[in-house]
Amino acid sequence: MDILNHARIVLTVVTFATFLGIAFWAYSGRRKVEFERAARMVLDDEDIFAESAAPESMVRIAGGRGE
Repeated sequence: MDILNHARIVLTVVTFATFLGIAFWAYSGRRKVEFERAARMVLDDEDIFAESAAPESMVRIAGGRGE
């Protein structure tokens, strides 16, 4: 085998090991709470917007009497 084939083999093994490391990190039990919180972040932001918006602007957003 020549140097190029050895380099390809090493690169493949390193890439696969990196993939396995990321997969174990992402699916570990310690990360579950953090990822669930991040998944709900967008929905939580909408609740904050609804509470801070003025009632007149909420009517316009909803397409009510303001338009």
